[in-house]
Amino acid sequence: MDHGANLCKPEANIDFGDYWLEIHESFVRQSRDRKDDIKVVFIGASIVQNWSAEGLHIWRQYYAPKGAVNYGIGGDTIQNVLWRVQNKSLDGLDPRVIVLQCGANNLLTSYDSVSDDDIARGICAIINELSSRLPNANILCVGITPINDRNFLGRAKRVNELVANKANERNILFLDLIPKMCDSSNGQPIGRLFTDGLHLTRQGYDVWHEAMQPLFERLY
Repeated sequence: MDHGANLCKPEANIDFGDYWLEIHESFVRQSRDRKDDIKVVFIGASIVQNWSAEGLHIWRQYYAPKGAVNYGIGGDTIQNVLWRVQNKSLDGLDPRVIVLQCGANNLLTSYDSVSDDDIARGICAIINELSSRLPNANILCVGITPINDRNFLGRAKRVNELVANKANERNILFLDLIPKMCDSSNGQPIGRLFTDGLHLTRQGYDVWHEAMQPLFERLY
């Protein structure tokens, strides 16, 4: 895929706030100060960030002992994540695995102005950037998770199908959680997995971990 023009020029699409920049700078410092200990990076928006909340029981037991850090920021778009990768968040690191999950906020905030292809190209641009900057890292890209809205769910499925083509089954793998988080009988998101129709409950993170663990272990 070629880079999506709109989503690959983050400096023109981000309203930088002081609080957001403070969080970004805290990640830069963490990468600098703990570079020898960091073996896994989770990066993305609130669904990644909430591994430190609803997903904390799994994080403490499984990911933290493997040297994982959580670089999720609630509200981040593809542009935000790409900018952070390009601006020192991961500088100096040599992780074994990077878990990337983002894209839902682009669907939610730019619903009519950004195409599914643009969103997929933007996610793939992040993968390309990660591969270029951290050539030893294996990348596990997790697709957009479902939301209780038929149009959103249809578009998320399409984006995931496009991004899945980026996987090479060696050092770049893709995980689609939509089949795991939707009822097979009616295709709708399983209510107990979501707090508000978008963000995940404790059970939602259990499902994510169970689906991801075999792929994670392959890459780690």
